[in-house]
Parts: sequence; C-alpha cells; structure tokens
Amino acid sequence: MQPKSITPNRRIVLTVAVGVMLALSGCSALPVWDDEQPPTPEPDGEPPESDAATPEADDVPDADPDADEGDAPEDVPYPDGYAADGVADSSTAIDAHVRTVTGFDSYVFTYNSVVGDDDATAGITTLYSVDNADERAFTATEVHDQSATARYYEDDAVYLRHEDDDGVSHDSEELAYEMNQFAGSEFVAPLLDAVEFGDAELVETDDETFLRYTSQEVTDPERIVGGEVDEERIDRFDVTIVVDTNGAVRGAGYVVEADRNLTVELSFGEIDSTSFDRPDWFEEAEGS
Repeated sequence: MQPKSITPNRRIVLTVAVGVMLALSGCSALPVWDDEQPPTPEPDGEPPESDAATPEADDVPDADPDADEGDAPEDVPYPDGYAADGVADSSTAIDAHVRTVTGFDSYVFTYNSVVGDDDATAGITTLYSVDNADERAFTATEVHDQSATARYYEDDAVYLRHEDDDGVSHDSEELAYEMNQFAGSEFVAPLLDAVEFGDAELVETDDETFLRYTSQEVTDPERIVGGEVDEERIDRFDVTIVVDTNGAVRGAGYVVEADRNLTVELSFGEIDSTSFDRPDWFEEAEGS
C-alpha cells in the first residue's frame, strides 16, 4: 500500500523501511523486546513520500544523546522547573513547556522514531502544524506500509482522513479548538518525569539561548517506552533535551539499546513562521 498525500504543502519523507505499528509515547509498548514479538519485516522497496516539504530546521542545538554533561553555569536565569544541576521540578517544567508552546502564534512539531536491528527497521513519523493565532491545526501520523491518519482542525471542527489496508475513509465532527492538545506534552512529560538529568550546558546561537541537559539515569523506562520493561536487558538508555529560556523543550532525543534498538527525535520549529492550507481532501471529509 502506498498512502496518498495527507500533508498540506510540506513533504515528509519516511526514512524507515516497511515496519510494524509503533505506539506513541505512553500508549503501549514499543517493540524493543524479542519475546513474543514478530520479526521486524525485511525492507520491501522504497518508502512512500508525501507531497510536502520537510520543515526547515530552526537554529536550535542538537539534542544528541551522546552529548557530554554541561558545567552547570550559575549566572543563568533558569526556566521554571529547571536548575543548574538538572530538572528541579518536573511538574513545573511541564507546565512551563505547555505555557510557552501555547503562547507561540504558530509552530511545527515533529516526532520520529526508528526501531529495529541490523537486518531491518521500522518507524513512525508524527507531524503537527499549528496556527494558534487563527485556531487551526493539521496533524498527521504515518507508519510505513501500515497506515496514515491526518486531522485538520478549523472553526471548532475536526476533519479526518485515514488510510490502511482496508482503504481510505473520511469523517468530521464538531470539536472545540484547544491549544494544549498540540503542545506535545504526551511526548515531553515522560522525559521530564522519568529521567534524572546532569548539569546544564549553556548553548548560545545567533538568535536564542538554550540549555542542554543529558541524562544521568532513566529512573522509569516504562514511563517512556510504555509496557513492561526488563531493565536488566537494557544495555543503554540515554536521553538529551534542549530547553529555551522560557521553558519550552525545543528538542529531545533518546536511544535505547536492548533486544532491538530504538532511537527517537522530536522538535519544535518554525516558531511564529509556519503556514499551511486546507488539505486537498477537506471537502470529502466535510461532506462525510
């Protein structure tokens, strides 16, 4: 199956081969264990492409899980919930993230995961294009050769397109626009709750100042990957986050090495500068 376009005016190229359905963070287990898991399928041709451009990267430091610990600068105005020696209060830090992101006029959020071994990989890509100023949003989740689901939000209604092996379906319903649902907190909160971070590293770019934190210990792997986790079978679990001075987690990345390896990257970009149109399937969903 080659899913039709579900993205408005940007191109998301899935860089992973044919795969199994991966769960979003906190929903159910990511298949990093061999027990009772089907083998990761072999690649079968090139992955499909959607007809829109990859979001341009902002000038944000890399959230590299291999990054070294910082030197804990003291003369820095740390965002709410953060300190020189790590995350001081995860609940406060999560609140600061949501408050900052929902204050942006517009932005793009991306989440990419890849799971597999030396023979084959699989993955999932999620995209949010958000226009808080006009209370519009577009979300898309694509699992290569499995399914593609998109939602477009406008005028307190949501319009749906879904494609899988059974075909394509459309739907719509009334739904009040809530900025919080697009803040990515379901992805960010587990990292702040379940990781002990080391000392902060101050990173200054031409436009902004950021703080980068690298994990010392993941205290609750299940909180991040979902499902039951046998910690003795984890060879590596490293996490890095990049936070702006207002408390938004602008980037994060983590690596899990177990029976299968998992890498995840997420980012918030195109702050106050993204734009998008109605998807080309809007009228079909509106009339459903």
